[in-house]
Amino acid sequence: MKIAKNVMCEAAGEINKNNSDIRQCGVSVDGTLQNRGHTFRNGCVSAISVDNEKVLDAEVMSKMCRICNSSSNRAHDCVKHIGSSGCMEIVSVYTMLERSEKMPNLQYVVRS
Repeated sequence: MKIAKNVMCEAAGEINKNNSDIRQCGVSVDGTLQNRGHTFRNGCVSAISVDNEKVLDAEVMSKMCRICNSSSNRAHDCVKHIGSSGCMEIVSVYTMLERSEKMPNLQYVVRS
């Protein structure tokens, strides 16, 4: 995870080299979902820059929590997706767009 975050930060840094003001960056968003028994349990969505064609962000979602499904009774923040499998990709895109607003000097722009 650390390596992936570093690579994505470097790709974002290439887009806004002067770091002086907020730069809007066009992204292409694509996702892939695992199909098992007509319901998606796991999915991954990535945001790819239109400017430098590199991955800027990725969001992995699952309808299952490894800790909840184990015998461990540890208290934790469960991060599993609650809702229909069909909206998993949409929620992932929304999460990435929210995250881009918190990034310094870079904001994703998605056009349909």
